[in-house]
Amino acid sequence: MRGRKGRNVMRDILTEEGVRAHLAKDSPVRRVVCLDTVDSTNTCAKRLALAGAEDGTLVVANHQTAGRGRRGRAFYSPADTGLYMTLILRPPEEIGRFQLVTVAAAVAVCLTLEELASLRPRIKWVNDILIGPGGAERKVCGILAEAVGGAESGVESVVVGIGLNVTTRGFCPGLEGVAGSIFPDGAGEAGLPRRDQLAAGIAERLMDLGGRPGDPEVIAAYRQRSMLLGRDITYAVTGAPEGETRRGRALDIDERGSLVIRDEAGEVIALRSGEVFQVRPAAESRMGINDKQEA
Repeated sequence: MRGRKGRNVMRDILTEEGVRAHLAKDSPVRRVVCLDTVDSTNTCAKRLALAGAEDGTLVVANHQTAGRGRRGRAFYSPADTGLYMTLILRPPEEIGRFQLVTVAAAVAVCLTLEELASLRPRIKWVNDILIGPGGAERKVCGILAEAVGGAESGVESVVVGIGLNVTTRGFCPGLEGVAGSIFPDGAGEAGLPRRDQLAAGIAERLMDLGGRPGDPEVIAAYRQRSMLLGRDITYAVTGAPEGETRRGRALDIDERGSLVIRDEAGEVIALRSGEVFQVRPAAESRMGINDKQEA
């Protein structure tokens, strides 16, 4: 296949064999299910988990027809340009702490992109990965962790879905100027990782990090890559009336993965569940929050 400026570019085909070729010999990723088209890798992984699929089962797909994001949103998942994957985790300890699982997944994605693609991803709490210069960052990845279990047995496993825009372009209305790709000019050239390599790298790191939720090293890695700390934000709290937003300054990520905020009244709160809408440098703020009060 011939790419831009006449260069030979290999098509980035996603296969089970390709993913396995990039896994370590003693990889904790025990099973790989590779699909060309699926409704949702999370939905597929849930079905497998309920049927008894083991810890470390990885579902990858070339295309999703019903990709899902947080709060019931659709996740744009065109064929051939993205990496859509879900990992089944069955850690022996309590796994109902989805925020910490999402924290581990975000760090796993960032570490993989840093190592394999020499990129500098940033994390927008709690589940978005962005790339680009300050003020012009674009979302390239979303993460969705969901519980799996029965009414009587409780939570038995967690499926962690990751949607990564690799070469995706031509985003649908509403995503233009918001979403981006890690390789907007195309992939397959020498030196650029393919989707199977990215899938293997992310999955193995998530198996490691997801097995130790709340580890101070994982929290520190997340904190170091946060794009929010020290900046003024507009946010919403889960359970608040639709459309109700608040403003504050992001101060820290605590040991539980919560976003620590100083609100407009000067009160310090830990946001466990919610969403951040707008991020601005503190220098642009008109909030009047006293910088000297920050820890």
